[in-house]
Amino acid sequence: MGETQQWLAELELLLAKKESFSLIYPPMKPKGKPTAEDMECMKTVRRWLKDAREGMVKYCQAMVITLQSDGSDKLEMEKMVPVISSLYGPEVYLEENALLAQKRAVSVLN
Repeated sequence: MGETQQWLAELELLLAKKESFSLIYPPMKPKGKPTAEDMECMKTVRRWLKDAREGMVKYCQAMVITLQSDGSDKLEMEKMVPVISSLYGPEVYLEENALLAQKRAVSVLN
């Protein structure tokens, strides 16, 4: 839960600047079935989005997710893209590596 709170605080700082930004996420390791803590974190994020989604739509130009280096998560993440975009608001992109993710994040800001 601490990581979620920190992540939301960092997003608050970005939104407070009232400037466009992109988010880049590193490859995510498969977690399996969500734990009770995972579920609580998701609830916290959804509550935060009730007030912050408008700012996310306005200022966050993209959420760029980096896939696993072996591409093993590509199909699963492709299914998640519309869900993530619908939840948070910004366009969501998948990239094969960190360099491509960085290039995509910069390109949507220009």
